[in-house]
Amino acid sequence: MAENTEGSVDSNSSKTDKTPEFRFSRAPSLEDIRVMQSRFAAERDWEQFHTPRNLLLALVGEVGELSEIL
Repeated sequence: MAENTEGSVDSNSSKTDKTPEFRFSRAPSLEDIRVMQSRFAAERDWEQFHTPRNLLLALVGEVGELSEIL
């Protein structure tokens, strides 16, 4: 319902407010995140101790802990 120029409610008028269309961000992509994780592990020489899967599971655990706080 919207109010017309005379101050009364007009139930037939359409909504004039346009909400922005949802779109996913182009950055970072999953591939970008994978590359960042790989570089992070390589810089610290973690590849000898951890597989990409183990690092991902640890990262997911940390994200879960952060979401509890927020």
